[in-house]
Amino acid sequence: MARNKWIGMVCIGVLGPAALVHAQPESATSFQLSPVQDAFTRFAEPTLSYGDAGAMHVAGGGAGNADGDQMGVADAWVQFAAAEAIEQFNVEFGAGGWMIESATLTLSEVGSPRSDLFGRGVGEYTIDWVANDDWAEGAGKPKAPGLAGSITLGFDTGRSIRDAAVDETVGTFSNAGADQTHTLELALTEGFVADVMSGGLITLNFVSADPRTGFTFYSSDRKQVDTRQPPTLTVTAVALGTDVDDDSTDSDDEDDAADEDETGDDIDDSADDVDGVDDGDIDDDDIDDGIIDEDDVDDVANDDVDDSTGDNGTGGTVDEGTSSGDDGVGSNGETNTAPIFNCGQGTAAAMILSTLGMSLVGIGRRTRFGFHRS
Repeated sequence: MARNKWIGMVCIGVLGPAALVHAQPESATSFQLSPVQDAFTRFAEPTLSYGDAGAMHVAGGGAGNADGDQMGVADAWVQFAAAEAIEQFNVEFGAGGWMIESATLTLSEVGSPRSDLFGRGVGEYTIDWVANDDWAEGAGKPKAPGLAGSITLGFDTGRSIRDAAVDETVGTFSNAGADQTHTLELALTEGFVADVMSGGLITLNFVSADPRTGFTFYSSDRKQVDTRQPPTLTVTAVALGTDVDDDSTDSDDEDDAADEDETGDDIDDSADDVDGVDDGDIDDDDIDDGIIDEDDVDDVANDDVDDSTGDNGTGGTVDEGTSSGDDGVGSNGETNTAPIFNCGQGTAAAMILSTLGMSLVGIGRRTRFGFHRS
């Protein structure tokens, strides 16, 4: 018994307590889902749809646009399809041989959207899993909205498919009010997990929890190709029986500095507002996606953009993926990679540690006896 205690003490002293408590799953598989459709809706125009906009928007009633005008409440909707992820997990672990370890949503915030429809302001918003997947994003952009219908999303249509008895909140988060990538760890609620594991459609609804919230993020309809990507949902599964830490907390914004470009240099985004080519040309889709308005066209074509500012003209920087993650510690789904030492295994290691322990005991005894003789 004493020998085991010595071995355990030596292990802790050498490796540190974290090595003993942060055990890693033997294997895990992640699958990244892209939206099949997304849209935002406005309380002020409940019968209009914005399914083709280049950005999504969620806002409280007090959020003002670039001119300070309050544009009213807005909801955002994003839908994913889980079938390919489930197929991959079944191949990896066998049908019925796995469980969901985590679900992480990644969003690219637009700090200063140029459309007058988009309010600005920092505040909280909730993400709800919605059981009803029977909706369509519809057509429409900020300057040319479409019409809502029985299933085509408008504000009233969206609110009507909600069911408080079954829908579940999977997280409450805050935006930054700047160009930034957000990595959000979603709560693994019962209905949400069951929906993912069924391999069907997954609907998420963004609703403001603060009247000051004005949160705009890129949608799946954005035409440009750069580091600021549409929403993604990364689902990670592990084999049944794996000891999984239950830590479904908000991993977003723990260290906002990690979201900034590590070089500290602001990026000239004048070429980012073109349709995937740095040729200085802007097409109608780019002008009307809610991110660029017509007043910006001449500025881009004549290179009158101030190189010392970011895309929003306020010096906001863009996360190019050079940082270590949203919180700088692997909050994007990576697990603690501290070395693990199993003190109960390894005959040679056990013999060495045992011998060391016995030597230490002997030294202690000799020292103690010598002290009494003096």
